[in-house]
Amino acid sequence: MSEPRIVYLSNHFSGAVKLGYLADRGVRPTALIALSPEDADRYRVAGYHDFREDAARLGIPLHQARSFTLEHPDDDAFVRSQAGDLLLISGWQRLIPASILELFSRGAVAEHGSAEYLPRGRGRSPVAWTLIAGRPRFVVHLFLADAGADSGRIIDFDAVDLNPFDDIFTVYAKVGLL
Repeated sequence: MSEPRIVYLSNHFSGAVKLGYLADRGVRPTALIALSPEDADRYRVAGYHDFREDAARLGIPLHQARSFTLEHPDDDAFVRSQAGDLLLISGWQRLIPASILELFSRGAVAEHGSAEYLPRGRGRSPVAWTLIAGRPRFVVHLFLADAGADSGRIIDFDAVDLNPFDDIFTVYAKVGLL
């Protein structure tokens, strides 16, 4: 049986933690998609991680997306050339077009966190809103991605406790470890 073809999609340092975890256990994506540092600045990506060194260390191709929506023809062509079994989405912060999701035979697994259990807590900036509201926990969900906002079938979830000393960095670190 051949190794599964997995494409990893992330812009976030918690995604880098998860990528390292997978690689340490022998799970290596066949390709990685991320934004360039310049585009991360342009789009004001919170918690941005530059994946160039990770891709080089793991020996996997890195595509720096031309569009955050993945709708640029170069992005579409790259995904189509790499598509296979599974798309893993960790910290992309934008909806993935259905035309890309349907390229993966086993689907796409995404994550979303918030102070509430889904379907409550959908949307952007969940860590910031959790901290602003002074909430005592942060729940991370894994779900099968669809074209909606954090609306796919939930696979699993877990929560971390927050304390008054947590800031956005410590919450992102907890999410990465979770």
